[in-house]
Amino acid sequence: QIDILYLIDEKVKEKWAKTLYCEKEKILMVADKTHKLADKKKHTLSELSSYPIMLTEENASYRKVLDNGFRDQGYSIEPVFETDNIELLLGALKGSGAMTYLPEYAVEKYLKEKSLKKIQLQGLEDRIYRQVIVHKDKWVHAEMRVFLQCL
Repeated sequence: QIDILYLIDEKVKEKWAKTLYCEKEKILMVADKTHKLADKKKHTLSELSSYPIMLTEENASYRKVLDNGFRDQGYSIEPVFETDNIELLLGALKGSGAMTYLPEYAVEKYLKEKSLKKIQLQGLEDRIYRQVIVHKDKWVHAEMRVFLQCL
């Protein structure tokens, strides 16, 4: 039996679950600093659909947000590169002319270094949630409380 569940996904709203921690996590479209869309204006998914994109695997929670946003507006995504390794993805992105969609925590270092730039989006929900969940009847012991204080 699992003691504690830490996930980054849509909010869990299950009868069996008790949420001990929940914080919004922004998802950002980013590209190399020289990318044509890395300007101040907000871009539509229609505009983005004509540029190459590199993404994580389809079942990643933040990838689902992007896939659903494109699908809801009548578009589909065909990544030029797909991987489950975020560091590999970010390395491949540099100088490629492509963009990617990742949680802010994964790209903040590169944004501060100015090696990547944000591509402003309109018409897309841009957040998921970092959550710690236990079974509603689970006793939260001292070690679990210490873990929560570290977040």
